[in-house]
Amino acid sequence: MVKYEIGTCYGCRKCMYCGYDLNTEVCKCDKTIKPKLSNRTKVVPHSFSRNFELNMLLCKKTFIQERNTLYLYNSNFKKRFIFTFCSTCNSQFQRISNKTKAITKEKPTNSNDESIVSSVIIDVDKIVSSQDMCSISSENESVDQHDEISFTLIVKKVDGKQLPGKWLTFDASTFKKFVTQIQKYIETMIGEEIDQAEYSLAFKSAKSNGGGLELSELKDFEKFLIEYKKLFKMKKEVVVIASMNRKIVKKKKRKQVEDEILESDEEENNLKKKKVNSIPKVSGLTPHQKVIGKLVSELREQWHCSQDNVPCYVASGIHLKLTAKLLAMWAESIMDGTATIEIAPTHPDFAVQHATKNNVHSSATLMASQMSQMYPIQPIQYISPQYCMVREPLAPVSNFSVTSQLPIPSIEEFLKKIDKDEGDNGDFMQFIDVFNEQNISVKHIKDLDENDFQILGVKTIGWRKTIKAAAKRYE
Repeated sequence: MVKYEIGTCYGCRKCMYCGYDLNTEVCKCDKTIKPKLSNRTKVVPHSFSRNFELNMLLCKKTFIQERNTLYLYNSNFKKRFIFTFCSTCNSQFQRISNKTKAITKEKPTNSNDESIVSSVIIDVDKIVSSQDMCSISSENESVDQHDEISFTLIVKKVDGKQLPGKWLTFDASTFKKFVTQIQKYIETMIGEEIDQAEYSLAFKSAKSNGGGLELSELKDFEKFLIEYKKLFKMKKEVVVIASMNRKIVKKKKRKQVEDEILESDEEENNLKKKKVNSIPKVSGLTPHQKVIGKLVSELREQWHCSQDNVPCYVASGIHLKLTAKLLAMWAESIMDGTATIEIAPTHPDFAVQHATKNNVHSSATLMASQMSQMYPIQPIQYISPQYCMVREPLAPVSNFSVTSQLPIPSIEEFLKKIDKDEGDNGDFMQFIDVFNEQNISVKHIKDLDENDFQILGVKTIGWRKTIKAAAKRYE
């Protein structure tokens, strides 16, 4: 039993101070105080005080008695008492009226066909009430037979945004079936499995304002069914709102996860390659190592071979790929003064020591013979070939140029020789016509700059360097 308190609505158990529905919620308001104009709140701005009278219209008395039975107020209808209505219940109460009619019946009193007219008052309210009860029971039977209900399910996220609604129709014979079906559809809409504790349910009419009534237990569900029947008869749509208590994180599809894993692996492999191929930082290098590194870079640029796409030393009859070891050795020789950017060291690894010695030997012999002819009476001026290697090959033996004694070939012979040295691919003979048109001879090549080579069509840096290096032999 629930003792009725004057601060609540007799018709719907609504708190007349905070507006809470006491069927589903509990408030801390003092409901023993009668609502007045002085103590009303903005939430419930209107309240209506009513008296239960013994001589009250039967239809209104019935209305109050039904609410007493519904909410178990245990009110005493044998004496007068005061109660309170909210705006909605008061309007409903005001519209109730007795439907009574005086029906006159004639009853024959004697055999002389004389009749005495007597008035019989028939209480139509009781008839209507009984008819209403019959119709309600028939409706209940209809609902019991057809337990399917239709409504719109809306999922509201924590930030207040709503997912698109979904129209549902399913079995609602029990509260357990109802919440199970609801949870299944919520999981489908948000794309992940959840517990019932992670959301709360409420229901309302589609066109009504406010958050609706809570739908969390069996009593709420019974109220929901009653309201659903009313709205269904009025052809109004019912909305069930599922408010999430935490953020929704949609699970990624399997294909999306696999793609992300592959992408991550690819990035990791690229990072490893970059680490392997990366040049070490020069912050910890000594000054000597820094100079060596700079010289190696210059050697790579000077001796880049377009044929192999790597640095190569190209000389007469020699085409040697310059490895990192050879480049470092060459740079060390430059630091020692035994080589230059254009002239390779005489180290055996470069396969040029023997050829260089032969060139020096033959040059020395030629010089000796010339000097003997110039000074026949002074044979002491003759220098034996074996003594010509006292100096390093890079230092000039005399004031005479070694390569100046070589005959200067024609431009065609010059380009043919370079082609032969470079693998006989015809890379250099393709420029013969342009060189002839511009009247370029071998002795002019040393003076050609980048723009001149562009005009001649020699756009590859390696080819330019090869042509210039070959022309230096005839300077």
